[in-house]
Amino acid sequence: MSDDLIERLRTITSSGCNPYSACHEAAVELARLRAEVERLRGVLRKRTEEADRADERADKAEAALADERAHADALAAALHNAVKALEMVTDQNAIKNSRVDIAFAACVEAASIGRKALSDQNPIKNRARRQG
Repeated sequence: MSDDLIERLRTITSSGCNPYSACHEAAVELARLRAEVERLRGVLRKRTEEADRADERADKAEAALADERAHADALAAALHNAVKALEMVTDQNAIKNSRVDIAFAACVEAASIGRKALSDQNPIKNRARRQG
């Protein structure tokens, strides 16, 4: 853009025109260019602000995702611990010989369900599913 201006100014001043009209035309061209530069600065400022807002939203989303991952991992760990506790209870022979056969059967079934749930878990696949 500035090369065009320089070329036009050379043409105007070397053509033997009235100096006033050449200066006037150059001033008009400079004013036009100044307005264009200001417009481009405004566009750049607007784009920069939009990019900053997008960065802030991305940071918030990343933090929320990390919280969700931590929560899901904590739930998986709690389930694992519960299944381990049920397995420990079901392995005790004292419960088998007591009068709580129904409770024992329920514990065995719960442990079986928990083991199956944990064995079906694929942390990477589930994390990807939670991410959307």
